[in-house]
Amino acid sequence: MKLLIIPFVMGAVLFFSACGKPSEENHAAHQKQLDSLTNRIAQLEKQNSQIMMKGRIAGSFSSGLDAFFETDEFWEDIVDVGDAECSKRCIDMLTTHRKACAAMTDCAAREACYKEATENAANCHKQCMAN
Repeated sequence: MKLLIIPFVMGAVLFFSACGKPSEENHAAHQKQLDSLTNRIAQLEKQNSQIMMKGRIAGSFSSGLDAFFETDEFWEDIVDVGDAECSKRCIDMLTTHRKACAAMTDCAAREACYKEATENAANCHKQCMAN
């Protein structure tokens, strides 16, 4: 049994002496690489927190108006304000003309006045659409 222990102990001594502590150069290189990676992790964590903060700030200013302008319906259904104003003028002109027609006592003249008011409003509207 002693004969088995002696070779085992000698093998262990040779193994541990050959594989002993890493050299100082290797240790310094590994430490430098470890420090570099630690610094890079710190930079990435800082960058990530800044991006998250910007996202929270941008998200806090959103409103229903943003969603309104982002919808397709807003951009597809374009209303021309000039057309709307022109049509409003035509309607106002028709209303005024019909009130004048309503004040007439002669039935034939009143009917002709209504017809003329309608034709004038139609022509006005056509001019609005042409522009």
